[in-house]
Amino acid sequence: MPQYLEELEDFTGLRVIGSRFSRDTFRIRDFLAKNRVMFTWLDLENHQQVDMLLRQLQISEADTPVVAYRTQWILKNPTTTELVERLGIKKPIQETLYDLAVVGADQWQYSLFISI
Repeated sequence: MPQYLEELEDFTGLRVIGSRFSRDTFRIRDFLAKNRVMFTWLDLENHQQVDMLLRQLQISEADTPVVAYRTQWILKNPTTTELVERLGIKKPIQETLYDLAVVGADQWQYSLFISI
């Protein structure tokens, strides 16, 4: 495994390597965020060491996004099902819904609040 994956030994989350313009990268990042899985994203276009890391892993840009867990495993463009199985997620985290009452706001303040 490349040394770059080993450098942050105290970080226990995942690393997602992919383009910010990729639908698959967005899908993976969105899935991990919604399921509250810690991860670090390395952008193909902006991160300085991504090219060297992909060469060391013998992965082309066409094989991205890549999900890596420390130096233990690497998945090339995994499906959501593959991520669920690898991470051991049994069921999605349930979010609690709340009723909301806005008191004392005019139309502009209310529309601004809703758009945020």
